[in-house]
Amino acid sequence: MFLALGALFIGFIMMSWMFGLSGEKLTTRLRKKSFAKLLSLEMSYFDDHLNSTGNLTARLASDAGKVQGATGRKIGEGVMNLGAFGCGLTIAFYYSWQLALIVFAFMPFMIVANAMMMQVMTDNHGGEEQKKIEEASKGKGKRLEIFNN
Repeated sequence: MFLALGALFIGFIMMSWMFGLSGEKLTTRLRKKSFAKLLSLEMSYFDDHLNSTGNLTARLASDAGKVQGATGRKIGEGVMNLGAFGCGLTIAFYYSWQLALIVFAFMPFMIVANAMMMQVMTDNHGGEEQKKIEEASKGKGKRLEIFNN
């Protein structure tokens, strides 16, 4: 029993570490490719105030971070939850298929309720946050331009 729990614990740690590592590598690769693309653009691209250095660096930092937040450990958690759901449903059908069918019938209501709860809890502020970061970076870029002139 304790051996199985130890194996599960080590497996969970390995899964978290490996998915975290893959998310980090994906984010690093995305940042490198984005930066390389920015370096290959013509100088006139940076004349637009929306493409100032502050805005571009803020976007480079925040967008890659959002990708990492959507991948890596999140995918690992999803795989783990899906596996737990499958095992639980299999055990439920094995011991009492009538009760499992009733639970299975209420599954769409639970999914909708969970989706609504997550919508309320996350309350999308991503666009506002991105604009504030770009505004703060824009001010930093202007200070650097004044200082350099």
